[in-house]
Amino acid sequence: CTAADGTKTVYVQYRDALWNGTKDANDSIILDTINPTCSISGNPSSWQNTNATLTLSMSDTNVNWNGYKWDNGSYSSTKTTTVSANGNHTWYVKDLAWNEGSCSANVTKIDKSAPSVSFNKNSGTAAKSHSVTVTVSDTADWLAASQSIKYRWQTSSTCSTTAWDYTSIALSPATAWSASATATVTTAWLSDWDYYLCILGSTVSDQATNKNAAAKTTWVFTVDNTAPTVTLTTNAVACQKWWTTYTIT
Repeated sequence: CTAADGTKTVYVQYRDALWNGTKDANDSIILDTINPTCSISGNPSSWQNTNATLTLSMSDTNVNWNGYKWDNGSYSSTKTTTVSANGNHTWYVKDLAWNEGSCSANVTKIDKSAPSVSFNKNSGTAAKSHSVTVTVSDTADWLAASQSIKYRWQTSSTCSTTAWDYTSIALSPATAWSASATATVTTAWLSDWDYYLCILGSTVSDQATNKNAAAKTTWVFTVDNTAPTVTLTTNAVACQKWWTTYTIT
């Protein structure tokens, strides 16, 4: 038969030593030397916080399929798979002639991590007012635009979970996707006491709609607007010529 791929007919005749021959026998085969081709659909094009389902599609002009293998697995009849994290994956396909082809998908748009919240650390000393920069970060898919955090100063180390107890303040920058955004809050108008700074959860989201967890400073901010008082005590008498001793407390 010719070398080109396709259906081929093979003829066979047998003869003995005296050249007595059989009738011709024939059968058809399919010659296939071409590797199958494939493609993968379902690779997310926008950010998501859920698994991705990838589906294999393939074509082969000569034969049906014999098996599919995902990455380093075994050949099977499965043509779909679930991907839970970003990464580069390869699907191998094999036809009935055992020609093997492959196709790959680089998954890059899965993000299941919430934005993180951090604070600039207080020096630990008392002050009339404290100014604290709150930073919300997400280096995977960046933060959504035009968002606000909700904060609350409270004397208890256990943060309130009631949303209306909190005050909203806009993050900056606000007009574009960014890896981090900040807001500055102060203790202005608070009475003298030790305070924790609390951030309400589920107020800031990234492009995959993951939302921040609640956060709290592990140290206190001491507010002190009270002037010290001075008390003088003396052992002096009405008239005397010597020095008088005063005690200041």
